[in-house]
Amino acid sequence: MLKTSDIERLFLTELNNFNIKDSGYDCVNGNKYIELRNLIFEVDKPYIFDIKVDKERMDDEWYVKYYEPRINHQFPGVINYLINNPNTRRAVLSLNQENEIYDPNGYVCTMYMHIFLDKVNDNEYDIEYSVHMRSNEVSDFMTDIKWHNKILNKIISLLQEKRNWKINKKNIIWFVDSFQVYEKNFEKIQCK
Repeated sequence: MLKTSDIERLFLTELNNFNIKDSGYDCVNGNKYIELRNLIFEVDKPYIFDIKVDKERMDDEWYVKYYEPRINHQFPGVINYLINNPNTRRAVLSLNQENEIYDPNGYVCTMYMHIFLDKVNDNEYDIEYSVHMRSNEVSDFMTDIKWHNKILNKIISLLQEKRNWKINKKNIIWFVDSFQVYEKNFEKIQCK
């Protein structure tokens, strides 16, 4: 399986080969970008490129405002699924809301998260957490990972509250349909 360092290499290859796209409109991030599509990789470090941004576009306040209201009410159901059947494939936290698909201000990038438990022995499980992204900007990846670790830690804590289980973090698997680096960061990633 690919790792975050592999994704870094793929972006640099695209940039070195001048595979640069034009969004055709003035989006928040700029017109020119490099895009990788349909990626699956294991998160082995909390960034793709160590890009320092002046201010995180999606800081904690943004996530609390836009993401928490979408998932907080789903935690009890997900925890019940996992407790009643640790082998379930139904432990999903969904952020996508159908009525927002055509609202440019409301359509979130993270579509859903899927949680799996693998039994190690009695009362001990490994947890795997997969994130499914519609769109992801490399400079926001570090913030996304930080946020998803908070969600994963909450799930572990809720499981341990309900059951006397030892939960081992196994890994975070990242699925992204469109992963981008925008022109404003081309110079920063070329220095890597």
